[in-house]
Amino acid sequence: MRSRSAPAGTQSVLRAVSLLKVLSEHGEEDLATLTHEVGLARTTTHRLLAALESEDLVTRGPSGVYRLGPGLIQLAMHAGRSDQLRTLAHSHLQSLAADSGETATLHVLSNGSVLVVDQVFGGQLIGASHEVGISTPLYATSTGKALLAALKPAERAELLRGRLSRLTPQTVTSKRRLDEHLQLARKRGYATAVDELEVGFTAAGAAILDADGHPLASISIGGPSARLNGKALSRAGAAVRDAAALLSATLGYG
Repeated sequence: MRSRSAPAGTQSVLRAVSLLKVLSEHGEEDLATLTHEVGLARTTTHRLLAALESEDLVTRGPSGVYRLGPGLIQLAMHAGRSDQLRTLAHSHLQSLAADSGETATLHVLSNGSVLVVDQVFGGQLIGASHEVGISTPLYATSTGKALLAALKPAERAELLRGRLSRLTPQTVTSKRRLDEHLQLARKRGYATAVDELEVGFTAAGAAILDADGHPLASISIGGPSARLNGKALSRAGAAVRDAAALLSATLGYG
């Protein structure tokens, strides 16, 4: 039987797919290994990886190691396929929303921001709502801070290279002060953002870790600042911390 030939003009696409398949099988690899695995010139492999990275389909760590990126989760979601993480997390979102009465969300890191990939509304008449597919700044959100706190210092510094723009009077724009927030998040197992993304909106978020302790996503409870404060915020923080710990254990962490 003759092998089916690829349509004209699709060579670069097929080469990029080959790289994604290698990363899917191996988890992570450096440029030299990927070049060898797909049998391409080093410059060609680097060019294709740069294109994939620009679309968040692969990510590159400070050490130069490549892994699949969260953009693939977004593609899978829009195509109607159920990715493992979103499926695993959804029941936890339902429980968090039911218990707190507030909105529970799942975020992933995407192009230096956090991307909403799932959410469940609570029972309150007035509550928070961020559309699935919306991106927000890492430094101004509880989910973003939770991810930053869980990253290695070099990865965190790379994401925070630029200026931190002020979104509200309460937005943390000092990197020294932000680092204090991240230290507190690591100490108590969850991060908070009070009026930092939007005036009147507060949330608590915690990171979900893979088997190697790398943050894959973050889960949060968010609602009006007038309602989600004091003990209510502390309860929300403990709830997302516990849910994230359970999800991390399911994924092999700990």
